[in-house]
This record gives sequence, C-alpha cells and structure tokens, in this order.
Amino acid sequence: MRNITRNTGYFLSEIKTIFFLNGFSGILSIISLMLIFFTALLAISGWMISVDLVDTLKSEAEISVYYSQDASEDVLRSIEASFGEIDGIKSFRNVSAGEAYDMMAEILGEEADALLNFEENPFEAYYEINIDSEKLEDILILVREIGHIEYVRDNQSILDKLNDIVKIITAVSILAVLAVAAATFIITLHIIRESVHAHRRHISTLRLLGAPSWFVNTPFAVEGTLVTFLAGVLSIALYIVFARMLGRMAGETLPFLPELNFSGIKITLVIGMAFASLLLGLASSLLGLKLIKGK
Repeated sequence: MRNITRNTGYFLSEIKTIFFLNGFSGILSIISLMLIFFTALLAISGWMISVDLVDTLKSEAEISVYYSQDASEDVLRSIEASFGEIDGIKSFRNVSAGEAYDMMAEILGEEADALLNFEENPFEAYYEINIDSEKLEDILILVREIGHIEYVRDNQSILDKLNDIVKIITAVSILAVLAVAAATFIITLHIIRESVHAHRRHISTLRLLGAPSWFVNTPFAVEGTLVTFLAGVLSIALYIVFARMLGRMAGETLPFLPELNFSGIKITLVIGMAFASLLLGLASSLLGLKLIKGK
C-alpha cells in the first residue's frame, strides 16, 4: 500500500497518457458502455416498477359486490353487518348508481359524452370492499353466501396477469444484467489490449528494469476501471433525464394508476449502477490483464 501511495504521481501520469493515446477509440468505448448501462437501467427499472405496481395493487385490492336493487334499508344493514364479521375485509362503502356514473365519466374523460346516449343510468349501486388479497378466495366464498347478493366481481385475473408479466420482465432483466456484464468485460478487455499493445515497448523497458507486475499493470487496471465508471455515471445522467420525462408523461397519460415510489426506485438504481460500474470495471480490468498476460 505504501508503494502504491508513493508512486501515485507516476500512476496518474501513466493513466493520463494511456487514455489520451487511445483517443477516439477510448471515447467510442465510453459511449458504447454508456448505452449498454443505460439499457440495463431501463430493464431493471421496468422490473422494479412492475413489482412495485403489483404490490401496490395488492395492498389496494378491492372487490365489487352487487346486491338486489330493491333491497330495503334493513337488508342493507344486515349485509353490512355480515361484511364486518368476515376476516380479511378492511373497509367497505356503498357506491350509489349516481356515483358509479360519475366515476365512469371521470375515467372516460373526453369520451364521457358516450354515456349521454343512455336514456337511463346504466350503472347500479354496489359495495366497494377493500380486502386483504391473500384471503381473497375465503372472502369470496363467504360474501357469496350472504343473502340478496347477486354478483361479486374481483380483479384476481388482472393481478394474475400482472404477476405473469412481472415474471417475464424479471427474466428479461436477468438476461440484460448478464449481457451487460459480458459486454463490459469484452469492451474493457479491448481497451486494455489496445493500451498494452500501444505501450509494449515501455512495458518491456519497465520489466527489464525489474519493475514488478503490479507496478506495470496498475495504470491499465485503473484506466479500465475509470472508463467503465465514467460510462456508468454518464448512463445514470441519461437515465435521470429520461426518467423525469417518462414520469411526467405517465402521470398525464395514466392518471388511474396508483402512485408509485418512483423516487426511491431512482435512488436505488443510481447508487446501484455507480457501484456496479465501478466493480465491473475493476473485475473486468484485472481479469483482462490476467488473460493478456497468459497469452
């Protein structure tokens, strides 16, 4: 460690020389790695958002319970008392036919004029029940046994499809991470190979003078690590700009989706990519130097 500290000035000078000697090739390598890391960030953020969305939907899981429209107030009180006895029902409220109409009009937005084609309100009153999604099957059985209940609509099929989509996105994200690791190694190996080739005479001189391998290899390892880390930082900057634009568009286009912890996702990805690019660069550089030395 003392030897490395003592020769810091030499190492920095060598790294600067190596980087500028690579010139345009080094810049292209940084851009290539940046785009690769950016693609990985998109894949991983897509997976994190989909998982967060499914978890949010599960926590806000609801079923709609339709009852006989001619039910008396006493019958409704009896139904509500039965709801209160069912384990897994968090809360419930009676949605009137007029409220159901207004809710659909809000969802349709500019297309709400289509509802004016109906002479009468096509919607019926129902109970909106917030439940524990883990107890859905038991809740459905008990609710259907309540008198005057005509129909129960649940969103389990939607959640199942979302879970299937999450599985697909997870598989794609894993492949993306593996592809990023492989591409990072290949590009870093190429950078180091070019640098070693361009400095072969200087390296031979150092070895003839008795310089140890770590002394010769350190500037190349640091260069490969810095190039990869710089590409990671640039990909983070590009991703933050893209995420802000996408978040603004998603909020305007899909207002009915539950609010997601997108800020937390971005912070996790930014920190993760910074460390990952640094570690990938170091590992790829050391492995690349070992392979080049072996040849």
